[in-house]
Amino acid sequence: MPENVDALTGNLAMNGYTWVDPLRVAVSDAPGTVSLGLDEAQLVGASTADFSVGGGLSSVDAPAVTLDDVLGDGGRVRLLKIDAEGHERQIWTGMQETLARNPNVTVLMEFNPRDVTDPEQFLVAIQQAGFRLASVGHDGQIRTNTLSEALVPDTGPFRMLWLSRGSQ
Repeated sequence: MPENVDALTGNLAMNGYTWVDPLRVAVSDAPGTVSLGLDEAQLVGASTADFSVGGGLSSVDAPAVTLDDVLGDGGRVRLLKIDAEGHERQIWTGMQETLARNPNVTVLMEFNPRDVTDPEQFLVAIQQAGFRLASVGHDGQIRTNTLSEALVPDTGPFRMLWLSRGSQ
């Protein structure tokens, strides 16, 4: 949402973070445009992608980019945080080169199985890419999950997945 980017830009400037360059884009699986919706009754957790505009929702279009395109061949990535209200699969699809270039990356992903088409297949694809399924509990502890466990929310409507390769 434009207001969020403006607030972030102001906070970065106020705190002297001159090396951070916020982008007014949505991350997805391909370049283009996505429609972001906002439920006017909620201030947190309300942005969604790929919805039909109507009811209490207003929307704003945003240019879409892939993480691979934004990051290019440069820089090492150690941690990625994804909280995309149902757009996780598309983001994952658009970051395959980044994952391949960064074998030690850890992905922290808010995952609501009700928001993802075929959530089991999505998690199997993540495992096939070499990632171990784990989650971060309310106590901050990271616990290994079976596929069945990862498909059941444990933090309200979602599970905070900790996806890493090897013994990380």
